[in-house]
Amino acid sequence: MVLTLVSGVSRPSAIGNQITPTQQALEEHHRIQIDCYYDGQTEAGMLAGKVVQAIMDAVDTLASTYDIHDVRKLQDMDVAPPEPTLRECRVLLDFGFYTHRTIPS
Repeated sequence: MVLTLVSGVSRPSAIGNQITPTQQALEEHHRIQIDCYYDGQTEAGMLAGKVVQAIMDAVDTLASTYDIHDVRKLQDMDVAPPEPTLRECRVLLDFGFYTHRTIPS
């Protein structure tokens, strides 16, 4: 399994959002890609299903502990091997979420 940061973009804002009474932050949107590899397509699909389930089971922890919000799957795609003779199968999972970057006062 391979995890790749696809993009990270912050929304333009002069002062940021008030996240606590004393703290402002910029909302940053990110996109990550998780590639699940296995010898067979069925096994790659099962691995991808376990990854999605683990992420969805952890949504509350991601929000409360790591300030990661609105986790959603953007793409779920079976990818053919690069060469017909290769047995390696891949499922590409793409997730989006946002977090906050604190603005120094």
